Amino acid sequence: MDTMFENLDFRFDKENNDERPFMIACKDREIMDGERWVLVSLSTDEAKRLLKYLEEHIVK
Repeated sequence: MDTMFENLDFRFDKENNDERPFMIACKDREIMDGERWVLVSLSTDEAKRLLKYLEEHIVK
C-alpha cells in the first residue's frame, strides 16, 4: 500500500457525498505477525479541529 507516511495515511474523498470525507489510516503497532490498519473517518469540521490542534502544537 502506498502511504503518505510509513505508519500513517490520510485521504480525502471528494467524489463521495459523504458527511465524513476525510479518512485516516494508522498501522496497528500491537500486531507482531502481519499487518493491520485502524481506520477513522472525520467530518470537515472535525478535520478543521485537528488542523487547529496541530497548528497550536507545532513550534514555528
